[in-house]
Amino acid sequence: MELLAIQYHPTHLSDNNNNDNLAKQPGSVIPLSQFTPVFTGIVAKIENVTTSKGKWLLVQAIGQEKPLAFSLTAVAAKDFEIPRVGHKISVEAEQGRDWWFAVHRQAAVIKTKEPVFNPLPLSVAEQKKITAPILEWLQTHPNVTSDDVHEAILAQAPYRSKNIIGRAFSVLANTHRIKQVGFKRTRRQLGKARTIAVWEFNKDTATGETK
Repeated sequence: MELLAIQYHPTHLSDNNNNDNLAKQPGSVIPLSQFTPVFTGIVAKIENVTTSKGKWLLVQAIGQEKPLAFSLTAVAAKDFEIPRVGHKISVEAEQGRDWWFAVHRQAAVIKTKEPVFNPLPLSVAEQKKITAPILEWLQTHPNVTSDDVHEAILAQAPYRSKNIIGRAFSVLANTHRIKQVGFKRTRRQLGKARTIAVWEFNKDTATGETK
C-alpha cells in the first residue's frame, strides 16, 4: 500500500526543460518553485465541515498531517466523483495553514480494494533514533536527501520496512525542523531514474532535539 505523499510535478508540463534538467544533472538541485504540489494518497476519513468561509468536504489521507479540502460547490457538480475510504485520490493542491485546498474541481480517484491501515506509531525514542542521521548530516552539509542517509536510517530501525526512511523525514518536517527546497535525481540504482526531495534546516527551528 502507498502512504500519502505530497508529490511535485513540473509546473509547465508541456515544457521539457524541467525533465531535461533532472535527467542530465543528477547532482544539481531543481528548485521547488518549478513544481506544482500534488496531494495523493489513500483516503482514511471523509467529513463535511462548515466554516465562516463556506462549506467543505474534507478528505483525510493516511500519514498526512493536514486534510484536503474541496468546496461543496464543486462536490455538488454532477461529474464530481466523491472518494470513499480506501480509494486513492490525486489532485493538484495549494497548502493553507490548516488544510490543503484542491486547485482543480475534479480529482483523480482510483477505486482500490486495499485495506486501510495506519503504520505502527513511532515512540519518541524511535523518532530520535531514525532522525539522528538526518540531523547529523545537516551539521556538515547544506542539504540532505534520502540517498545520503538511506543506510544509516535503516541501521537504526532494522525491524522496520524501508518506509521508515520517509517517516524519518516526515517527523522532522512536521515539527518544522527541516524544509523541502527542491529535487535531485537519485544516485541509487533502481532500474529507472526518479527524483527525490532535497531538504535543509529550517533556520528558525534548526537547533535542539526532535520533539
